[in-house]
Amino acid sequence: MTTGLSDAAGMGGLTFLKPSGAQDRACLGNRGSGNKVRALHPQAVPGDLEPPAAPVAAFALRALWRPVEALAAARGFLFPFVPVFLGIGIGLWFALLSEPGWPAYAAALSALALWAWVRWRGHEALHPPVAALACLGAGFLAAGLRAALVAAPILGFHYYGAIEGRVIAIDRSQSDALRLTLDRVVLERTDPRRTPERVRITIHGEQPMEPAPGMTVALTGHLDPPLPPAEPGGFDFRRMAYFDRLGAVGYTRTPVVLLEPAHAGDSPVNRLRTAIREGVQARFPRRGGRLHRGRADGRRGRHQRRHHGGPAPLRPRPYPSPSRG
Repeated sequence: MTTGLSDAAGMGGLTFLKPSGAQDRACLGNRGSGNKVRALHPQAVPGDLEPPAAPVAAFALRALWRPVEALAAARGFLFPFVPVFLGIGIGLWFALLSEPGWPAYAAALSALALWAWVRWRGHEALHPPVAALACLGAGFLAAGLRAALVAAPILGFHYYGAIEGRVIAIDRSQSDALRLTLDRVVLERTDPRRTPERVRITIHGEQPMEPAPGMTVALTGHLDPPLPPAEPGGFDFRRMAYFDRLGAVGYTRTPVVLLEPAHAGDSPVNRLRTAIREGVQARFPRRGGRLHRGRADGRRGRHQRRHHGGPAPLRPRPYPSPSRG
């Protein structure tokens, strides 16, 4: 401790000396720059001193805080971004290669809990970014909840036999064949727990009756599980069928037999579409009526597709030649 005074004269920045057990530690400061105090090892030399990192950290914090303050100033104009972040959260759920487990759902719930705590006790400037994070979590949870609510059995094998069900929708395939969607499905020799909730059957050939929504019908046909995309990045019919609770698709070439007529309150929307289609068909000529009733009830036929399935090309209108004036 006696050598500390001579060192003070040589260093010019000695403020005080503090003994610490067997070793001595000195706190040096630069009086010209505000008497900042720093603890040094006894063997340290003045050239080893580094400038404090506090100003750099403060600058970084200010740079990170400025966007938060800007969002807080624009709070009254941020509500239109709520569905955007909800959609991003839903997209994150669908972007996963497999169905997420409970840790992912727990993280989404944590985002909602964080938003509730910030709204109650947090700084007002933190409300917009935390609300955006909560919207991401809410969208993720909404997608998972929807997938759980629409879960239904999917046929896992090829089926051929008797099919019974109630008609809930009628449309046309790309080949202009009549197509029925059935619920309350009963399959021969199939456990009800494995029976799909809905099936869609394309009917080929002439039929002795005109099906209507609400009818209970029976037929003999083929059923298969919905197919996956035909190419990478292609349309995923299997995913669409899952969310439509469509557990099997197939076809029949046998007549459709009526088991029970439609009741008054069955399938009101589909019955209204059928009535509109029949009214358009009765009012317009046959060729024009097919086009208009297809627009009215959403059905597709030969008049609406090319060989690739798109709308039919319009024929060029014959204009008079310049020589004819």
